[in-house]
This record gives sequence, structure tokens and C-alpha cells, in this order.
Amino acid sequence: MEWTDIRIWRCGLPATRISGDWSITRGAALPQQMETSKMRRARQAFTLVEVLIVVIVLGILAAIVIPQFTDASTDAKASSLETNKQIVRGQVELYKLQHDGEYPDEKTFTDQMTKASKIDGTTSDPGSAGFDLGPYLQSIPNNPYTSTNTVGSGARGSSAWYFNSKTGEFRDNHTLD
Repeated sequence: MEWTDIRIWRCGLPATRISGDWSITRGAALPQQMETSKMRRARQAFTLVEVLIVVIVLGILAAIVIPQFTDASTDAKASSLETNKQIVRGQVELYKLQHDGEYPDEKTFTDQMTKASKIDGTTSDPGSAGFDLGPYLQSIPNNPYTSTNTVGSGARGSSAWYFNSKTGEFRDNHTLD
């Protein structure tokens, strides 16, 4: 058997002669196939107009969705604020029941709510002998709008929470209710 590689000049493709027969080498593309693969590659790319349409559609979707996430964040803060107020108010009422109808003092509110106490309102670390009441809270919760947990009885904005020891009113101190 004689092996001879030549080029078929008309097509420019490699060919092999085996026992007198000429055949195109495997894997070689015909000219029509070559043009078709170039056209396929061209069809696989996106045109500028198609890319612009996609960008515009994504922009419209973002304009619709982003405000909804902003509203969800605001709603979560409001919900957290209400939950924190309800928890503290409930514990203040429990303190009043256990301390002969007296609310915690404004100046020592944090200690009276987070430490053990006697019926007269004096406080100590939990587990101390004779301090059988409380603690009512592990800590004063943060106000989600100020990210602080200070308690006071002053003007709005002077602390995260407002507490009045005469009425037992407990509220956020950063906005009007």
C-alpha cells in the first residue's frame, strides 16, 4: 500500500491516496461547512441593540424592586421597635407587681431591670442572698433607629428610650408616637 498526502487544489483540502482511491482526510471541512461554521459563530454573538434592550429591562426591574427592599427594611425596624417596647413594658409591669405597686426609678432603671432586687428596689448581682426578685431583662434592648439602649426621662432625642417612673410610661425617644 502506498500512502501519499496531497492537496486537492480545487478545494484546498488535504487528501490521502490509499490503494488507488483518493479520499478527503477525516475531520477536514468542506468549503460549505467552513462558511456555515463562520456564520454560526457570528450568530452566537449578541448585537449592540440586543445588549441595550437587556440593560434597559434590567434597569426597569431594578427601579421596581429596590424601593420594595427599602420599605422592607423600614418595616423591619418599626416591627422591632414595637416588639422591644412591648417586652420592656411587660417587664416594667411585672416589676411593679412585685415591688408593692412602685415603678423602677428613672435614674436606676437599667440596674433595677437587669439585676436582682429586693422589694424596696435595692439591687445586686443575680444570685445574691436576699435579692429574690428579678432580673426582669438580660439587657435593655437597642432602639433600632438609634442603635443605642440608653434610658432617660429628658427631651426627645436625649436618649434611645423614655421612661417616666410616676406613670410607668415607656416609649421610644427618637420620634413622636
